[in-house]
Amino acid sequence: KAEGVGRARGRAVGSLGSSGAERRHPRGGRMVRGDAPAAAAGEVDEVHRYLRLQVAKWKNTVAEVEELLDGCAKTDEKLSDLVDRCRACVGNGRSDLESGQEAIIRSRMTRSTHTYDTGIKSKSREERRIELLELRHELAKVTSELEGQGMSFEEAPKSGRRQDPGSGGPSSGKRSTRP
Repeated sequence: KAEGVGRARGRAVGSLGSSGAERRHPRGGRMVRGDAPAAAAGEVDEVHRYLRLQVAKWKNTVAEVEELLDGCAKTDEKLSDLVDRCRACVGNGRSDLESGQEAIIRSRMTRSTHTYDTGIKSKSREERRIELLELRHELAKVTSELEGQGMSFEEAPKSGRRQDPGSGGPSSGKRSTRP
């Protein structure tokens, strides 16, 4: 078996065309034919050490790759959760965006009542009308952006909807001058 370890297809491993008697020792010295069993055992030991080192390196590499994959999987789960939350409907078919807008409006309303309670001048009818127009514009802008992204919104029936306060219609609060 010791003779077969150092041979490949009839030639000694490490000797390109030279005879088995002139093989080189892995550490650089010349070997003679009688040293073959000891040299083969030394080569086997070196191969084992080399393989152990390679296995240890690959184990570390595999562990690092597994850690990276775990991190990627966790990040993917977080991203999927965020995407689901952004597309999900809250309550009766309202999106998070609509709920957030309502929260902003409520906070503005509470701020305006606090200013009234503290004695600071309340908003005039014109200021309220302008604020309402700004809010409608903001809602239309956000709605069109979301529709551009593929979301759809149901619109309230036109007959039950009030007209714009500045349009002069019957629900605008302006009195007609006709008798």
